[in-house]
Amino acid sequence: MNPDRKRSCNGPCPPGAQRRDDEWTPAMTYDRVTGRKATEAEVLEYFTTLSNWGRWDEDDRIGTLNTITDEVRAAAASSIRTGRAVSLSRDIDPHAGDTLGSGIAQVHRFTGVNEVEEHFGKPLRFDAVTEYVGIAAHGSNTHVDGLAHYSWDGNNYNGFPASETKSISGTRKLSVHHAEHGFLTRGVLLDIAALHGVEWLDRGHAVMPEELEAAEARQGVTVRAGDALLVHTDNVAAILTEGPDAIGPAARQAGLDASCLPFLRERDVAVLGSVWS
Repeated sequence: MNPDRKRSCNGPCPPGAQRRDDEWTPAMTYDRVTGRKATEAEVLEYFTTLSNWGRWDEDDRIGTLNTITDEVRAAAASSIRTGRAVSLSRDIDPHAGDTLGSGIAQVHRFTGVNEVEEHFGKPLRFDAVTEYVGIAAHGSNTHVDGLAHYSWDGNNYNGFPASETKSISGTRKLSVHHAEHGFLTRGVLLDIAALHGVEWLDRGHAVMPEELEAAEARQGVTVRAGDALLVHTDNVAAILTEGPDAIGPAARQAGLDASCLPFLRERDVAVLGSVWS
């Protein structure tokens, strides 16, 4: 492939992109020999060179979830070796919802008793209770960001205007219901903390592409199209042991450097997550 060729697309394209053919060249902006990080200008180019706008359809609403095909799901199911269940749950205490000191996490809980008596206006031999739990996902609790979560220059994924998303009525273009098939695929956990022989990465550690590749080699696994990639940093263990180093946006966390974006695009990762343990 021509290394100077621009990434192309169908339908609405980011500025500078051309219409799609079957060729795509990943942006080579990370030098694995010198360890050079991508510059700000190169990161801005990613919006064009790594864009998936129009890749599946100009009206596509699910993005990289398109890479989780029937064949990918079947292959994931065939790789199961044991039936052991591993819980990923974490206790939520409404009285201490912000366990990570983020300053933004909230948990609201309401329990209603005597539901039947309240409905019929008199006590009966049976009754029931109801419960409402409201969670502010950011800050401490597991959640999945939708494609309408962030916008750039007034647009969400695939060129849909950010104005189509309202905080109260939700999003009219990139609703979560489009992901009705869920994330049934192979999960690959790359343990970057173990790669460095530590319990958790230092605050603000920027995980680089060669660290992802080294973790692959160490674990004998290769991230492939349609995978859910989970990167283990163990920020939670660091915070619960040492406390947060700051509250709110100033708090530092270990995570992927922007230079990892070509890796994610080249491997066609379907879902990306951080494992904080």
